[in-house]
Amino acid sequence: MRTLPAFALAAALAGCATPHETTPADKIPVYESVTGSPRVATVVKRLWADSWITAIGAPTYRSAEEAAADLKEHAAALGGNGIINFGCYRMSDAADAPLACNGTVVRFK
Repeated sequence: MRTLPAFALAAALAGCATPHETTPADKIPVYESVTGSPRVATVVKRLWADSWITAIGAPTYRSAEEAAADLKEHAAALGGNGIINFGCYRMSDAADAPLACNGTVVRFK
C-alpha cells in the first residue's frame, strides 16, 4: 500500500498552507515608504520593478491615483492587504508625460 504514505504526506502538506482572507482592493492601504507602514509585513510581490515584462515595457498611468487603484487590484488578486514603497516617476520631462509606478505588495500581520 504505497498510496497511503503519499496520501498522508499530501494531507500533511495541505495542512501547512494557511489561506489568507481576501482584502477588497478599496480597503488596501498604500504607503510611500516602509517607515510609513504601521505594522510588520511579509512581502508578497514587488510589482513592476522585478517583473521580466519590464524589459519590454511597463504599465503607464495618467495619475498616481490611477496607478494606486491598479496596484490595489493586483494586491487583492495576489492575496496582499497592503502596498509599501509606492512611487511614480514621469517617463520624460514633459509635464503631461505618463507615469511609471511601482510598489511592493505585502501581507500585514
